[in-house]
Amino acid sequence: MSGHGGNIDELAARAGCAPEELLDFSANINPLGPPENLGRILLRGLDDLDRYPDPRARGVSEAIGRYRRLDPATIVAGNGTSDLLFQLIALLAPARVLIPVPSYIDYPRACQAASVPVRTLALDPEHGFVPDPDRLDDELRPGDLLILGQPNNPTGVWLDPDRLRDLARAHPDSFFLIDEAFAGFVEQDISVAGQADNLITLCSLTKIMAVPGLRLGYLVGPVALCARLRERIGPWSVNSLAQAAAMAGLPDTDFLERTRRLVARERAWLRGQLAAISGLRLYDSAANFLLARLAGKEKKYPGSGELAARLLTDHRIAVRDCANYQGLDDRYFRVAVRTRPENELLVAALADVLGESTAPSRPVNSKREKQKQKQTQK
Repeated sequence: MSGHGGNIDELAARAGCAPEELLDFSANINPLGPPENLGRILLRGLDDLDRYPDPRARGVSEAIGRYRRLDPATIVAGNGTSDLLFQLIALLAPARVLIPVPSYIDYPRACQAASVPVRTLALDPEHGFVPDPDRLDDELRPGDLLILGQPNNPTGVWLDPDRLRDLARAHPDSFFLIDEAFAGFVEQDISVAGQADNLITLCSLTKIMAVPGLRLGYLVGPVALCARLRERIGPWSVNSLAQAAAMAGLPDTDFLERTRRLVARERAWLRGQLAAISGLRLYDSAANFLLARLAGKEKKYPGSGELAARLLTDHRIAVRDCANYQGLDDRYFRVAVRTRPENELLVAALADVLGESTAPSRPVNSKREKQKQKQTQK
């Protein structure tokens, strides 16, 4: 197993059901689904499959530049943000990487692949896993690279963008990689892209557009660094369908506003419902997911692995066991924010597994039923 969420085929096999019968709370994808016009764009794009795509995805950089009001020369499109992350770490080859933990599990993996030393900074769960900018300021040395999720995965913590910008400007001899993969779901989304010469941001289109199978992300950074990164990545890293989606299917303002309203409403509802279940602690989140902690083993609650397994086999619901995140243990799990009918099934299933009530047994959630649920949220 890779340790990531969203491996729907593997999860369905473990649950003993078809993939379409599984309710996946392990992957943090837009609960509204893709923008309405995206299907037509991809269908038209099929006509171009007999030709090579633009080797450098220049049209994608130009479209994103218009969308984000950025210079296209500061944008590098890639085959998802994870690929860009690995390529960037190898290219920068920093003296040291600082990573507050818990955080996305591929940050240290990318450093290990590039043989770059890592210093992890443990975040305090009693303070909501919020990084202390003063501590980061004290820790940074020339030649370092600091990696921060904004909002962070798996905690959902959102930092003041002005403090991030000021911290970067105070350390011009260090690099700052700000992962904004989930920023599109944040109500007060303010990107730090382009606000300092040593700031690099990672952005994902596949999560907000609900098309993770397309693998589409981009990076914003200094012009010279972006030019070197394009050469390192090589040609044709972004396929023609992904390029078509980016150039013509960027989510419009209405789609983003509906997404943020839905996520904010459902996140508050879901957090309140889960917090009312004995044995669960919920953490504040600005993202489209929630981190939860099970009570200690002295109260005989299951660990996160057992909880995830029972939800999967008894209820066909997948959650993200967070035991493999550095800085967490086998009491933590993460759930995506989905539509109200789906969230209600999760609450009932968790209450059942934790011994508080009886939930519906093995709900069947066909693609048609899920589409109807999404339509009610629009």
